[in-house]
Amino acid sequence: MELKQYFSQLKGWGTNGIGTWFDPAGSVDPFSTDPLYRWARARPIEEWNRKRDLLIVAQKEGLATTLCITPNVVYIDQLQSELAAEANRGEYIGPNLCPSNPEARRIILRNCENMFRFLAEGGVKLNYILAALRDFGGCGCSDCEPWMNTFLELWEEISPLMLKYHPETKVQFCTWWVSPEEMMFLTEYLEIKQPPWVDGVNASMGYDIELPEFSLPPGYRKTAFFHISYASGHSDKYGVKGAVVAPKRLEEICRRLSSSGYQGYQAYSEGIFEDLNKFLVSRLGEDATQDAKELVREYCRSQFSTSPQDTDLLVEAIYAMEDLQNEDGEKLACIFGGIGRKYNLADNWRYAMLEVRAQVAKLEHEIGTEQEWEKAITELKPHDQGEYILRLEKLIEERKKILVHLERNVYRVGVQNHVMIIDYDYQPFVRWRENRSQDKLQNIGGEFEV
Repeated sequence: MELKQYFSQLKGWGTNGIGTWFDPAGSVDPFSTDPLYRWARARPIEEWNRKRDLLIVAQKEGLATTLCITPNVVYIDQLQSELAAEANRGEYIGPNLCPSNPEARRIILRNCENMFRFLAEGGVKLNYILAALRDFGGCGCSDCEPWMNTFLELWEEISPLMLKYHPETKVQFCTWWVSPEEMMFLTEYLEIKQPPWVDGVNASMGYDIELPEFSLPPGYRKTAFFHISYASGHSDKYGVKGAVVAPKRLEEICRRLSSSGYQGYQAYSEGIFEDLNKFLVSRLGEDATQDAKELVREYCRSQFSTSPQDTDLLVEAIYAMEDLQNEDGEKLACIFGGIGRKYNLADNWRYAMLEVRAQVAKLEHEIGTEQEWEKAITELKPHDQGEYILRLEKLIEERKKILVHLERNVYRVGVQNHVMIIDYDYQPFVRWRENRSQDKLQNIGGEFEV
């Protein structure tokens, strides 16, 4: 019911499709019958069921459906050292197999067929496959280089399996982390091979706002792929501190797209924390000449029912969040706290994410940085140093409680992995405190020996 309501709202804003992917990095193969992993399969089976339900709900709402695949990323019970991929271009590599290895290739193709069959048996009729080269994905061994060629050859084997279960599906090649040289290989492939199962290229601008410049053969669509899960400052991303908003950046991107020959775009999302960004790219996708600030104002009025004066105050606070400085946190926390109490918005999840982001900025300003801790410690007398560290610990604990509330009660998720770890920024303080304690013990030991 919640998905239906949310997708219906997204459609009303202007969204015309929903995509998802299954991240196998932390799961065993749910389609395997190996009794060794029978207990570990329960969670990935449930997750696949949820992915299928998500696509079914989107389909029933009249939204196009997409499944994202980086094909040589495999389940952890399939990862063997003799089959593993090598690092590509010196980048971090995930649980990847080398498709130039025949056994690894069989595993990759079997995984793809299992995905296609499972979704089709559940009633999903995919419109698109978003085929990504890497992140994870990729292999840098001599047999796989250049990786783009190996990737395209692999998809020539995957596409018949796709069409077997989803005959109307088209592939969009996503160029996230793709080099200009690899783009040349891709466009040449489309020119020479002219595969009928390809829709076109979903061109990525990475973390920039500059659009890739390239042309495609007739019959293939040129669309864009951009990230809405970070603010203008790339360090503020993935909702680990609350809402992430980027009205200025997204307005610029959408305006550039509307006048550049692109035929649409896909906005990449990591969760509900950038709900405002979804609203903006949906509305700007219909008409990129709209003023983003007016759209943010519309969002605040419709979601929070605020007065014109308070709406203006919220809009300015939201714009300040795009390039958020921690020293502005106290002011923003006062604004969001006051309006939240005035309009009884404690149970409004959209508002809660914004308010938490301001509260975290305020606390982080009070906590300070390692450089500030070190300076303060050296200026304090020994008997005052413990009190100073205790004050920092209390502030960090307060920050942690806010983030636990965000994760459990607002996002309503469990423990997160990878870049989604909520309290990752707590670790520098832990290391600093341990180092200070170690230094103190060494000094005490030295005095004792004398």
